[in-house]
Amino acid sequence: MKRKVIKEVLMCRPLYYSISYTINPWMIPGLENKSIAQTEWEKLVETLKKLHIRVDVIDQKPNLPDMVFATDQGIVYGKKVFMSNFRYRERQGERKPYLEWFKNH
Repeated sequence: MKRKVIKEVLMCRPLYYSISYTINPWMIPGLENKSIAQTEWEKLVETLKKLHIRVDVIDQKPNLPDMVFATDQGIVYGKKVFMSNFRYRERQGERKPYLEWFKNH
C-alpha cells in the first residue's frame, strides 16, 4: 500500500480562543487557558515545520472562538474543498472566513 505524506496543513492562530458557550459535554465555559493554548499552538507549528510540512495560517476572527479547529471546516480533495455546514449557530460564522481563504489560496 502506498503511504500518503502530509505536505501542507492549514491552521488557525488562536487570537480569540475561549470557551464561552456549550455545544458539547467537553466544553466548560471559562476553563480554557489562553496562554497554554497559544504556547501549544506555536510548538505544534514549529514541529510541523521541522518535519518539512508547510503551515498555512488563517487568523482567527473575533467572536468565533471555535474557528481554531481548522479541521472542522471541510475536506480538501484535489483542488476542491467541500465546506462544512455547522449545525450550531455559534459556529456558522466560521464558514465565510474559511471559504474566502480557500478562494484566495
